[in-house]
Amino acid sequence: MDTIKREYSRTQRKMDAVACIHLPSEDLEIKDCQIRFLSHTKDISWAGICLKIPVPPKDKGHVFTPSKAHRLKDMPLSVTIHGERLTLWGSVIRYDARARELALIITKTSDYHRWQKICGENIPE
Repeated sequence: MDTIKREYSRTQRKMDAVACIHLPSEDLEIKDCQIRFLSHTKDISWAGICLKIPVPPKDKGHVFTPSKAHRLKDMPLSVTIHGERLTLWGSVIRYDARARELALIITKTSDYHRWQKICGENIPE
């Protein structure tokens, strides 16, 4: 199998984080909901992040279960890293319910320079 060449290298770094995902409801009787859950980073890069979720969040639609995990793909997500006073926004690209890992592509940060420094990247402006 060919290895994937990533544009930005990953750095293994563990930081505590709170994630918030917005899940649209398929049921007209139930409003859309936001689910907040504790997590920590497994690895990071300038363009993405992988979160480990110690305890799967409870949600009415049970999308954090293996049978429905595919529904999380492309959902908007925000991650607040409190120790760094930083928020990242992006969308889910993968969720592995058995490993309890959620990967997202980052589309925006509250402080690009701080994120660049945390990742150890020298990104041209």
